[in-house]
Amino acid sequence: MKIKLDEVKRYDTEKGTVILYRSGGLFVVTFDNMADERVWGIADSPKKALHEAEAEWKRRIGGDNPFTVALQKSKK
Repeated sequence: MKIKLDEVKRYDTEKGTVILYRSGGLFVVTFDNMADERVWGIADSPKKALHEAEAEWKRRIGGDNPFTVALQKSKK
């Protein structure tokens, strides 16, 4: 099955790039560290998807969180 994702916004961080996509009514947040790109959050709004990704990073990786940076940049 293929799903069309439209890129909405990119947030550059020291660790890589947080990318926000839209597919229909859902927003998908990925993190691209130049080696691979992985989904970290999916929700019905950009802010919720970024918060979901931030929580998932805290749970799995810890330390400096690129999604926290993206959330701060999204408020500007």
